[in-house]
Amino acid sequence: MNYMTGLAFVVLCLLPAYAEAPRWLFPAPRTADVKQQRRGPCGVNVNGKIEDSNLSVTEMYPGPLTVTFNEPVNNKGSVFRIALSKEGEDDYEDCVLLDWIPHNDNGDREQDTRYQLTVNIPDVKCDNCALQLVNIVLADDQDSCNYNYQATENKANNQCYHNYFSCANIKIMGKTERNKYTCPQQQSNWPWKSGTDGRKRNV
Repeated sequence: MNYMTGLAFVVLCLLPAYAEAPRWLFPAPRTADVKQQRRGPCGVNVNGKIEDSNLSVTEMYPGPLTVTFNEPVNNKGSVFRIALSKEGEDDYEDCVLLDWIPHNDNGDREQDTRYQLTVNIPDVKCDNCALQLVNIVLADDQDSCNYNYQATENKANNQCYHNYFSCANIKIMGKTERNKYTCPQQQSNWPWKSGTDGRKRNV
């Protein structure tokens, strides 16, 4: 099954851009702030953690889910990724739902661009999970880069250091306990798995 069943770009012409960090619109993000989002996995700690009980939690069932996120400043040539956490942990690397989500390079750099796409939520039971949105941007001094989730602001060894993060706390009402579930590998027929231009993230 292809994880993605639809993708739409909408350029919003009414809102000025105040920062560069994309963030979730649905599910509800931990914070509406688009600043201080450069540190993985979810921005700086002031933006909230997975265990914070005061944060909004979006309930959902397994299966197709249409998600929405917003990009205040058009980072041309970048890519997006969506991943699911483990139960109660901001740990996302073993469950990437979609990778190499294409960027709308035709969006106005000074105006918001809204993205909508459909992902497949696994059939898991997780009261304390989160969806992570990552925007990986090649810096001006890079032709390619290597993403290291443990050092998202580190320039050493040609790492991707110009990244943005947004997380949304969710509750999935499925069958299998999340930490007993093994997420499938990203499907090889995902059409945006590889970059098509000269500026790409190494995988």
